[in-house]
Amino acid sequence: TDTTTTTGSSSGTTTADTTPTVVDPVCGDGTCNGDETTETCPEDCPACTEGQTQACGTDEGECAVGEQTCSASNEWGDCGGATYVVAVTETCDGLDNDCDGVNDNGISTTATGCSQVGACSGAVKTCSAGSWSACSILPVDEVCGNSIDEDCDGSDETCITTSEDGESCSVGGDCTSGNCVDSVCCDTACSGGGCCSTGVCEADGTHDGPLICSSGSWINHCGNGVCDSNLDENCASCTSDCGCAQPTCCMSSVCEPDGTVSDGLVCSQGSQYPV
Repeated sequence: TDTTTTTGSSSGTTTADTTPTVVDPVCGDGTCNGDETTETCPEDCPACTEGQTQACGTDEGECAVGEQTCSASNEWGDCGGATYVVAVTETCDGLDNDCDGVNDNGISTTATGCSQVGACSGAVKTCSAGSWSACSILPVDEVCGNSIDEDCDGSDETCITTSEDGESCSVGGDCTSGNCVDSVCCDTACSGGGCCSTGVCEADGTHDGPLICSSGSWINHCGNGVCDSNLDENCASCTSDCGCAQPTCCMSSVCEPDGTVSDGLVCSQGSQYPV
């Protein structure tokens, strides 16, 4: 645009320059202009006006937006407020705790709650669908004699072949406290002259029906002509020694006299008949 003006006079022609004068912005003059910004001249271009509020934070995932208030020094205060929820470290709960838009991401495996003994060494749990999985390695039944601790109890059980009473233990049997749990046997001699019975050492002198433990061996003393009235023999379990003489009858493991009624039966001359 032509900013000159020509005027005439008796002495000749003159030209006046009417171009506007450009004044450089001065920081601190109270006017935010030119290339002044909040960063370059906060005095003239404050970030906010005292008392002004604005939303802050994010509502992604479990987070919730808060509010900032402008201070007397024209600066935004900290984000806060009753509804404000900040991002936290991600946990295995099916939620987006760190507010990055993905649930349960970046969670490392854990060995917590998993045995690290024997074959279970290295077992871990993994976060899946908001909960921890089972341990990646679990104890299983022991296989004896293979130098592997499958049940993760700290030792590989020794295979037992024959018990003191001659019975065989199955391979893979779990030997515990001198007993093969899945067989009727003991892997060591019972102390004090005891005898093995259903996997347990019984004391010397223990009665088991017509059997009695004697110095480490079970002895069947039916047929010795003596009716032992203790737990080992009675008229029902050992008739060769405890047969009831007529006219008595063996009723409830006891020789009862003629005429006794028991369990709907009556003893008559050594025989039992319905009442």
